[in-house]
Amino acid sequence: MSHALGMDPFELLRRAGIHPTLLDDPESRHAAGPVVELLEVTAAQSGCDSFGTRLSEYRSFANLGPLSLLLEHLPTIDDVIGALVQYRRLMNDIITLECEQENEVGILRWVIDPEYAKPQIVDLVLALGYRILTEVSDRRWYPDAIHFSHASPEDLDRLRNFYPSSRLEFDSEFNGYSFLTSSLAIPTSHPDAIMAGNARRLLNLIALPVEAEPLSNSVRRTIALLLPIGKAALSSVSTSLGLKHRTLQRRLDEESTTFATLLNETRKDLSKQYLANSTHPIGVISQLVGYASQSAFAAWFISEFHIPPTAWRLANSQFSTSGPATELDIYNSSNDNEFVKCFRGSPADF
Repeated sequence: MSHALGMDPFELLRRAGIHPTLLDDPESRHAAGPVVELLEVTAAQSGCDSFGTRLSEYRSFANLGPLSLLLEHLPTIDDVIGALVQYRRLMNDIITLECEQENEVGILRWVIDPEYAKPQIVDLVLALGYRILTEVSDRRWYPDAIHFSHASPEDLDRLRNFYPSSRLEFDSEFNGYSFLTSSLAIPTSHPDAIMAGNARRLLNLIALPVEAEPLSNSVRRTIALLLPIGKAALSSVSTSLGLKHRTLQRRLDEESTTFATLLNETRKDLSKQYLANSTHPIGVISQLVGYASQSAFAAWFISEFHIPPTAWRLANSQFSTSGPATELDIYNSSNDNEFVKCFRGSPADF
């Protein structure tokens, strides 16, 4: 894949500050920031804006490690989603999975920490989640629609081929899937209660660092989830996290931050993501980050960035004519699979 794109994977890793030897262990965990930036740089420099989706094609269900043993033996898609929510930290520490059901329609949201929710990682996460749920059901389950918070890529045919049975919706209010709730009852291809029980016992033996991430990261993701529906208040966030208001405030104090600070930081990150990577009108972005009016949003944005949101978008949007990407470093290596190998099996790298 890297050879086809004319990229030197080892030079890309070097620039990202990721040593190739750190990727030898498929169960190792790596910092998300450099990986997210690596995906964005590779997509930009190669001109392949479907890079995240393409990369997922080189991952298999078995790349989930021990978690795959549980998922393939659970009885239904609903149970698989429940296990993904329960054991999400075995995959990464920057994503929260939320499943909502209202009447006949279900929504599965992949809520990525706003600091990292850039288009390529969004595409990679959605594609990997789709592969998990379709493969575990032997292609009997698929969502009605795939929702992307960013704008449509130029290489749209690649995504249409990857999601042949689902409608693609860009500039959406969330990243995830919508489907009929009745489809959650679709059975998996190899249900086995005994094997599932054995797999759970194995997973429960895997040692993860206690509170591997600050509570503030979970708060930011919860705020990002609740902002578009106008419920990103301290009371709602604490309830979602299963904490009392005072407990949440005390633990944030221990991390030398406050709820108001995290709310503002999340708004800033989301605003930049929407302005740079979507074609949402400013009024829609205002609502998505929790402002009732465009004028209130603009006033806040200017106070934070010292520039109106329209001017910031003109200077930073991928849809503006702000100049070409950095010139590619072409290489002659035939070791085409090394770049893909670097991303396999790492929980923090998805």
